[in-house]
Amino acid sequence: MAPWPAPNPCTSPLPAPTYELRVADAPAHIDPAAWDAAYTSSKSGVAGMTRALAAEWASLGIRVNGLGPGYFETEMTAGFFADAEWRNTMLNKLPMRRFGELDDLIGATVFLCAPASAYVTGQVLYVDGGYLASI
Repeated sequence: MAPWPAPNPCTSPLPAPTYELRVADAPAHIDPAAWDAAYTSSKSGVAGMTRALAAEWASLGIRVNGLGPGYFETEMTAGFFADAEWRNTMLNKLPMRRFGELDDLIGATVFLCAPASAYVTGQVLYVDGGYLASI
């Protein structure tokens, strides 16, 4: 059984197609050298699951998209951000020459939830300061 409530088209009528599921993702599956194998593999799986569920659930009116944050300071990344040499190295790799702030994710999240993205499904929207475009 799925850990989320998925509509059963055989037993319940669906309202207008407004369902959305957003799956978090990170660019580790594209730049695996920066991460370990298990983490990179899990992110590749999330990106694949995003596409597979988008195709599977589209006829139910459910859109599945991912949000791919770049380098943001979090509890998990605090050790990296505490290292001045790492910070300088990474800042030089980012075209925008800054790390992401949580507010940078708001616009992408609003877009994925808004009617403006009604025809968007199976995509990962990367919010990474241009990092993936530069590698």
